[in-house]
Formats: sequence, structure tokens, C-alpha cells
Amino acid sequence: MEFLSGRTRGPWCDVVINSLWITLVDNFRPRGGRKLHDSGKGSIRPLGARSGTPDATLSVRDVTAALVVVHRDPQPPRRRRAVTPHSDGRTPVMAVFAQSAPCWVDVQLSDLEAGKRFYGGLFGWTFRAGDGMPFADAYSDGELVAALAAKQDGRMPTTWGVYFSTDDILATVALVRKAGGQVITDPVRAGDAGVLAQAADPGGAVFGLWQAGRRAGFEKSNAPGSFCWTEVHTRRPERVDAFYEQVLGFRGTDIELPGPEGAPEPFRVWSPAGTEPGEDTAVGGRAVITDAFPEMLPSYFLNYFAVADCDRSAETAVRLGGRITAPALDIPYGRMAVLQDDQGAAFAVLQPTEPLR
Repeated sequence: MEFLSGRTRGPWCDVVINSLWITLVDNFRPRGGRKLHDSGKGSIRPLGARSGTPDATLSVRDVTAALVVVHRDPQPPRRRRAVTPHSDGRTPVMAVFAQSAPCWVDVQLSDLEAGKRFYGGLFGWTFRAGDGMPFADAYSDGELVAALAAKQDGRMPTTWGVYFSTDDILATVALVRKAGGQVITDPVRAGDAGVLAQAADPGGAVFGLWQAGRRAGFEKSNAPGSFCWTEVHTRRPERVDAFYEQVLGFRGTDIELPGPEGAPEPFRVWSPAGTEPGEDTAVGGRAVITDAFPEMLPSYFLNYFAVADCDRSAETAVRLGGRITAPALDIPYGRMAVLQDDQGAAFAVLQPTEPLR
């Protein structure tokens, strides 16, 4: 059960969306970058870049390399037991994730060492480098919680990404296409850790898929210093709801939320297949980007990390060079804020009112 259990969200959706709009403007306008756009021809290019212009496009290979160092295997991915090795040599433990549950998060950064300093200072994470590879695993109290990766191309967005568990990634990718989504990266091996793919829903929000090999995903969640929630913000709720129901088997529960001036604010929580749909079994959610926000604000996933003290975490983020894009506010299940790290990646922190499960 995630942090929505037994509660109703408060009127903070617009605050969160507005904070991500600030992030978008900061990341792309003042720094001279351009928003990434799917060209529909197996590549991604910045808006405004003419096709055929040298260095204007990012190929699928570029995108894949920026996500993870992988070893291609012509054979179909095989199912394996999910065993996650510890960095200190202790006996690996079995990590179990329900089908379609969020199982991993990582962030793409321009400066990996700066990222270590920021998140180490904010969450107390320690890091283990990937054997000379451009990424680092993050640990909280010795348990794996996330990864930081150095962007292989400066045109890639600086962002946190979420991955959903699947025991048959080939079948899930086929469902993405059938349901009207786009496969950005076809299934590729991440060494013996597992197999990954990247996709976008019909609204354009990007997410990952992960079929476990030796690595199941994070070892710690719903505790301070670790992932606790994800939600997609979209302009196309009907298409997106149907997409995730078909692809990931989610079963939705609509919640009436008090919005601005008491007007209802649409929000849906997702429960995995095989569970009774509702807040008690929710693993993620869907919010709506209204016409009050500029059209250039794209759909996106916002990932939350649990903290012991929301206000102190926000202050620490600023001290470390980050910024607050949505100030701390009380919500029915705790206190939250939306932050940016010192390189522009957005995420939320939550101080729950009671222990998460």
C-alpha cells in the first residue's frame, strides 16, 4: 500500500503542475535548450531543429546509451529469478515486485559527481560506481534505492524516470504499440541485471519497463530516503487511463478532489491487476493538466521520495544548490514539497503522517 491509503488528496495538483512548468521553463528557455520532440522516424530531435541538420537528432541508440550501459543479445529475454546483490558482499536477498508495480527510479544528469554530492547531502545516500561505467547505484542504509546516470548526450533531458515491473517485457512492449503508445527503446539487456525498455503513453509521458535478471529493483521503498509514489500528469486522461489498463493491467479508482475554489479536481489512483482496486492497494496515480497551463507543458511522471522532515529537506536542497518549485504544504496524508536538484531534475518529497507500507 502506498501513501494514499485511506485518504483523500487535497487541492495541490495545480501547485505541483505549476512547479513542473517552472522547471520546464528553467531547463529549456534560459539555458538555450530546446524541447525534445519525437520525429516519428526512429529518432528524437529538439523542436526547431531541422531534420538533416548535423547533430540535430538523437537516435534510439543515443537514447538507450543515455539510459544504461547494455549488452545486446539477439536471443529473446529469458525469465530469471530476481536476486539483487548487495555492494558489501552480503548474501543476496530475493526482492519481489508485483506485476506492473513501480520497481526502479533513476535520474539522468550532466554532472554525475555533482549529483552524488547533492543526493548524498539531501537523502544521506551512499554510492557505488558501476565498474568504470557512467552511472552510480545509490544506497540508503545499505539498501539499493535508485541510480544516477551521466547523460551521454547533452541534449537529453535532465529528469527522474520510473520503471514498472514486468515478467514478460516482449509481451508488454507489444501491448504498448497495440494500445497506441510509442516504444522509444526496444527491449535491451542491461548486462545480467535485467532487460529494459522505454515507452511513451498516448499523452507523451515517458516511462520505463523492467524485467528482472539479477536485479529486481530497489531494495527499500516507502521509508525515508527512498521512493514512495509516482503519478503521471496528462492532458489526455481518457486515452491514458485506457492505455495503462491495457498495458500494465491497472485498475483505476476515481477520487473526488477539492480543487481551486472548491471545484472538483480529477484524479485517479491505480491498483495492480489481481488486487481490489482502491486507495489501499494503489501503486500510482494520474492527474490532469488543465487548460490553465501552457500547451508546451508536456505530460510527465512525478516521482516522490519519503523524508523524515519535509521542511528541512527543502531547506537542505536549497543549501545544496537546488531550488523549491512548490513550497512545503500540508496534505491529508502528510507534508510535501516539489524540488529541483542543482542540475534541474524535478522530484517531490513527502513527510508522511504515519508510516508507509
